[in-house]
Amino acid sequence: MNYAYLSSLFRKQTGKSITAYKNELLIEQAIDIFKKSNKNITEVSNKLGFSNPYYFSRVFKRVTGVSPSVYLSQIYRN
Repeated sequence: MNYAYLSSLFRKQTGKSITAYKNELLIEQAIDIFKKSNKNITEVSNKLGFSNPYYFSRVFKRVTGVSPSVYLSQIYRN
């Protein structure tokens, strides 16, 4: 099986690309880490294997609709 074929099957079943699905899983993990620990954005980004914190922030905002810093401020406000 090649990647293009697998990718098309995955999209048919889930309605999402493999990359989008993977990013959603990583952001769910990031949210869990933010809730359970005192780690900052850079530490979480590194722990999850993102190339840099800026890319992590872009992906986080794409998935959740808010930046990680806004998300963290909402957590600490509540």
